[in-house]
Amino acid sequence: MNISSSNTILVPILSSPYHMDLNPSLAGFHDRKVILELKEMASMVPISPDSHRKYRIIILREADKLTKDAQQALRRVMEKATVSSRFILTASSLSPILAPIRSRCLCLRVPLPTVDELSSVLLAAAANENIAIDKEKAAGIAVGAERNGRRALHHLAIYATHQELNREFTIPYLYTWQTLCADIAHECLQKQSPQVLIDIRPRLYDMLAKCIPGTTILVTISNALLAKVEGSLQCEIISWAAFYVRFFLLLVSSSSWVVF
Repeated sequence: MNISSSNTILVPILSSPYHMDLNPSLAGFHDRKVILELKEMASMVPISPDSHRKYRIIILREADKLTKDAQQALRRVMEKATVSSRFILTASSLSPILAPIRSRCLCLRVPLPTVDELSSVLLAAAANENIAIDKEKAAGIAVGAERNGRRALHHLAIYATHQELNREFTIPYLYTWQTLCADIAHECLQKQSPQVLIDIRPRLYDMLAKCIPGTTILVTISNALLAKVEGSLQCEIISWAAFYVRFFLLLVSSSSWVVF
């Protein structure tokens, strides 16, 4: 999609005559342009010999990462395309989504899969890819991935690579950025001084430069701190972590701000 004479937005779309599946937030601060392009497609009634299919399903992933301008444009699209389209929005948090959009939707909480359910998926995927893994290791990967399906499948792929190279695969498997967050939490507990902040700042910038979301970094460090402290200090960590996560989400959702 062209947004100017020199810029083009590339957003992957899965579609059929009856549905569309896309993630407008991949366009960054140009997500409003994607929503506006969606307006024309959403207003078109799908042509089908089946009289029961009178509208198209539009799935928008990571709706909580859309800017405010994009969400306002989405609200107008939802109002004008009620006859021809139905919208399904997925989000990890409801707070960044504007109240007018939430009021137009039926909010459903979808829990994470259980360890047994995710283990079954991993075993089936391993069987399809000829990966040798037992139930105990599959359950360990599911627990180590915090029951996140996408992360668990990625861990399974890493396990297969280690298996081919005859390397040991540790369970739970930690990404490099997770190890960095654990080290930062440990250093903060060992000593609280301006020098510690100066020392950890380059690692935070490095993780942000590698596209690790700031909220993910903050939550991971907070969880590492909570595991090592007790009492009222836990409540204080949770309070400040929630404050800065909320502040970060509001900052990023505003299209007039750019975070470097």
